[in-house]
Amino acid sequence: MDEIIMYTVVGLLCFLGLVSIISGACSWFYNISGGAGECIVLPVKGHVEDIEFRIRGAIVRRRRASRRLPRIYLADFGADAETAEIAKRMCDEFDVLEWVDGAELSRKLRENISSQNKK
Repeated sequence: MDEIIMYTVVGLLCFLGLVSIISGACSWFYNISGGAGECIVLPVKGHVEDIEFRIRGAIVRRRRASRRLPRIYLADFGADAETAEIAKRMCDEFDVLEWVDGAELSRKLRENISSQNKK
């Protein structure tokens, strides 16, 4: 009975290791271009109660998203004064955040792509 449990656990661990290796190989294969143009855009509109939570969540997703650590753009699409103030304070606190107007977002994204292609 003990052998069955041991073989089951070892087999399961071997399976998980194999899945991890295949996942890493696929991830490497699809990121050959170096992830040019990677960024996270967080649109902000109206009053957002949990804006700080959402921004911190985006920072955590950024760390998991890529080895290149993409830039995070907070796009203002008509945020109220309180939400904009909190978001701008967070931009001052974290270098990876940038507060942009919705109209200039496309220009910033083009700059992001061209700057990452040069690296």
